[in-house]
Amino acid sequence: MTKLREAKTHLKWDMVEIPLTKGEKLIIDLKAYDEIPEFKNNWYTHNCGFAARNVRDSITNKYTLILAHRIVWQHFNGPIKPKHRIIHVSDKLLDCRLKNLKETTMGEMHTKRREDGKYSSKYLGVTYHKLNNRWNAQIRIDKVNKCIGAFKTPEEAAKRYNEMALKILGPNTLLNEV
Repeated sequence: MTKLREAKTHLKWDMVEIPLTKGEKLIIDLKAYDEIPEFKNNWYTHNCGFAARNVRDSITNKYTLILAHRIVWQHFNGPIKPKHRIIHVSDKLLDCRLKNLKETTMGEMHTKRREDGKYSSKYLGVTYHKLNNRWNAQIRIDKVNKCIGAFKTPEEAAKRYNEMALKILGPNTLLNEV
């Protein structure tokens, strides 16, 4: 076992901890560490919470953001299906062991987020804004989020979202139960 691996191996034999910025650690399966050469390079904690690294294209000289969880998933399961995302089952974004990753659709992902209750709001189109201590309502039209307004309660924001959704998207749109 190399000195590098000894420094990064956790007490359990099946995983490796890779030091990141801010004193955090990326956790991956030992098999992934052995088989995927990218994990021997420097990784950092991206501002969205994921383990990431930037790779420069030698021809165009442009950088591409690489996310650790996507590398692990694709190595063991092949390409990610169109319109699918890889999520962390335990919500620990730096735990990129295969058992903590799952391929899902955007709809399933958003449903899970609302059901968990630990995200901004259980209502569709409603998020909490910490800076102004208000609940923001927004609606997505032609792949662009349009702000509806800021409200004191999530129920007020959800009602306003429903009004705008009916007006803009029509009677067959998904509405909040308020």
